[in-house]
Amino acid sequence: MLHDSVQWILLLCVAALALAYVVFPVLMVVLGVWDEKRRPAADSEAVSMPTTSLIIPAYNEQAVIESKLENSLALEYPEGQLEIVVACDGVSDNTAKLAQRYASDRVKVFDFPIRRGKAAVINDAIERSTGDVICLCDANVMFATDALKRLVARLSEPGVGAVSGDVRLDSARSSFGVAERIYYWMERGIHRGESATSSMIGVDGGMYVIRRVLYFPIRNDTILDDFTISMNVIRHGKRIQYAPEAVANENATEAASTEFRRRIRLSAGAAQLLLRGITPTIAQPLALLYFVSHKFLRWTSPFIIIIGLAASIVLAKDELIYRLVIAVGAAFVVLAILGCVSLRLRRIALFAVPFFFTLGQIAIAYGICKGIFTPNDPRWPRTERPSTFDGRNKGESLG
Repeated sequence: MLHDSVQWILLLCVAALALAYVVFPVLMVVLGVWDEKRRPAADSEAVSMPTTSLIIPAYNEQAVIESKLENSLALEYPEGQLEIVVACDGVSDNTAKLAQRYASDRVKVFDFPIRRGKAAVINDAIERSTGDVICLCDANVMFATDALKRLVARLSEPGVGAVSGDVRLDSARSSFGVAERIYYWMERGIHRGESATSSMIGVDGGMYVIRRVLYFPIRNDTILDDFTISMNVIRHGKRIQYAPEAVANENATEAASTEFRRRIRLSAGAAQLLLRGITPTIAQPLALLYFVSHKFLRWTSPFIIIIGLAASIVLAKDELIYRLVIAVGAAFVVLAILGCVSLRLRRIALFAVPFFFTLGQIAIAYGICKGIFTPNDPRWPRTERPSTFDGRNKGESLG
């Protein structure tokens, strides 16, 4: 009886991991390719552009804020329909002073003196803005000149409440760039499939638009502001579309330690979101299924792996097949360790993928526990990224 129960536990663990990392991604990629072939992108030239507020939350972004404002001012958008808002979150560098040089009828700079966290700044900035559409973006994300109007054009489709674009990471200098590119290729495939059949489960926080009427102020201690905003859109019966034709660029993190800390923060935010019950409702079965497959199973995957490993160890006493499972797992960990200790090996996919996956699993486990058992502080340290951008970021159309 015990043997059969442990086998069922292991089977459920394998099924959950397979759904999260193989079955669901492959299905979404296939559906996304099918949808892309049958349906043309929205014609941004044929759509009347509403008034839009481009919100740039900024904490100590002096290295990029001028490039970001130059990039924003170069966007193709109807005259008088776009306002640019820089919202400084208690900065301790020259971000606000540099941004003030651009202050005009088109550019507003709000220099909040006390650092409160991104969620509070977004709430205040949106309240003071005027556009019918809100575009939220990161200070280090540089739009193609036609990206904003391509995002907004998708809002003209029935039932669409928010639209997320294709933020492309420049991973060339990252020590784990090979694995990161594979990961984001898979993510974009999932976004296409979700968008084609229901709704994206979460926008890319680096660049997205939302109808003002669907923005509801979020709690100031919120860590995953973009995901919380996304869930509010879905819970109010609207869809989030993916617009691959709306392109932006962002420099990726170079150090694995920086990426590790970033993933801990995201996972702590995931725990916060789950504890608050901010998910699709039971009345939205497809969105709920996508949420479980794309997000929930990933957030719980370190614990699923631990349970599956423990079950395999128990079963390995009697059957060879389970000893082989443990051996495969051990080999995967060895490849990850080699990728950890050798930067040269980390640039090879055979070592980079196990390293990147293992790094993520450890960070998720720690972040989830942190989010559950410790107070949440939304004032996280900014993620250090290279501040240099190539010519594509300065206003050329990428679409």
